[in-house]
Amino acid sequence: MGLIGLLAEIAVLLCIIGGIVSNAYLVGTCDMLRLGGGLLGQIGPWRADIYDRNTGCVSWNKSDVDDTLIKMGRATSMMALCFGFIFLIVGFIKQCCCKLPCAQMLLNISGTCVTLSLALVWPMIRSDVCDQYGCTWGGGATALTLSMIFYFAASVFSCCMREPRYVRKQQRQQEQ
Repeated sequence: MGLIGLLAEIAVLLCIIGGIVSNAYLVGTCDMLRLGGGLLGQIGPWRADIYDRNTGCVSWNKSDVDDTLIKMGRATSMMALCFGFIFLIVGFIKQCCCKLPCAQMLLNISGTCVTLSLALVWPMIRSDVCDQYGCTWGGGATALTLSMIFYFAASVFSCCMREPRYVRKQQRQQEQ
């Protein structure tokens, strides 16, 4: 697994970082859904910019969000961010620090959970707000797509990584 494993490690690291960045953008954006084709404002899972309020891109109050699909989008976008950090930490500990029991299984589970959590953000377009005003996808939808692609690629490439550092070190010591 020499060079290919090293390239897989680099790909996993870059994909996880790309996934976390685009997922963080998704959580902080107002531009996931554009209300009325962008004429009435825009909303994201956690923030909204409604033009008649003139408040700019601000956080939603709990009283403002009464729709189950928007609440699901909020919860699952944040869950995905948490699973992404778990994926990063487990991968780092597995490859660089110490032996971790069931490390590959933990990577697979966190990669699956992050991808499923992000998939559950898409139904926000069927929320009551979108039924009332009509919605189109904005830049946050692109970030959501990229985040899903990055995390999926990281999950796939995590199976191709080299042996962990402590195993390679033991093998070198045995050869000497």
